[in-house]
Amino acid sequence: MGADQPNNAKRCAELGFGLVLDVVTATPDQVRETAQAMLGDHAYRAAAERLRDEIDTLPGVEATIPLIEQLR
Repeated sequence: MGADQPNNAKRCAELGFGLVLDVVTATPDQVRETAQAMLGDHAYRAAAERLRDEIDTLPGVEATIPLIEQLR
């Protein structure tokens, strides 16, 4: 468990493409049931597709490397 995972999970839930489970108390059954519920709900897919589309509009590494090189 990384330090940023709870924050990332919370943000995914806020954006509608994830649910948060307690890493300490979640049981395998809860994980399975949550995954099945998400897979059966098209709203999660739609939210994930919106995020994918937004990421696709971001500049790629070819635009990033020159910016990093300018930091020298």
